[in-house]
Amino acid sequence: MITSILFLLLTGSIFLYSTSSKTMLNNLTSSIKLSNFIGVSLLIIALYIATIYLGTFSGFLFWLISFIVFLSLVIIIYPLKIINYKYLIVLVLFSLSFEIISSF
Repeated sequence: MITSILFLLLTGSIFLYSTSSKTMLNNLTSSIKLSNFIGVSLLIIALYIATIYLGTFSGFLFWLISFIVFLSLVIIIYPLKIINYKYLIVLVLFSLSFEIISSF
């Protein structure tokens, strides 16, 4: 569950970062309103899941700290073109498998 929350936060942060006027990205900025809506929706869904799974205050605190960390990472790493969809898929699958194995 933590993996899905973090994946939603990272994806929402990337969507919101790509719609910034100072970025030079062309693939997600074709529809700025749609990208903003998707990014904010993913962040709200992640907040809802975090508060349901972890409790109200601890879920909000986890979401807020994770959101700040991911925004910082996206601002620093995304312009270097290190993050792409293949890397994200491998990272999420590895994290999800580790979370499932550690729960048993």
